Amino acid sequence: MASPDKVDFAILRALSEDARASNVSIANMIDSSEGTVRLRIKRMVESGIIQSFTVKVRGANVRAIIEVSVNEEMSTSNAASEILGITGVSEILEVTGETDLLIYANANDTHDLNRIIDSIRIVTGTKSTKTRVILNEY
Repeated sequence: MASPDKVDFAILRALSEDARASNVSIANMIDSSEGTVRLRIKRMVESGIIQSFTVKVRGANVRAIIEVSVNEEMSTSNAASEILGITGVSEILEVTGETDLLIYANANDTHDLNRIIDSIRIVTGTKSTKTRVILNEY
């Protein structure tokens, strides 16, 4: 598929706001036809532009981003796989810089967040963590 154009970006923007939006409602939002939206979404999925449709949970009382540095001798992807199994971890990004992983965590309260952090710290190869509690989302 060619690079996304302004119609594709409008569809992606609508889906990022509501992944459950119907093709008809997206078509109405972007002043297009349902068939155009359906075909473009199909093409973007097949080409890998859209990798998944997801749900953001706002029910947790405490949300945080946990930065994790991994020892050089440890595989970052192995650490990420193990961390992904911890209850409360919703997403992991492997990044460049001083930090190797950014982890999005959803906790019931600060005690639950501390449990998540402690669970990450005992993963083999974890060198250090730094936690940022999310105060607001825009």
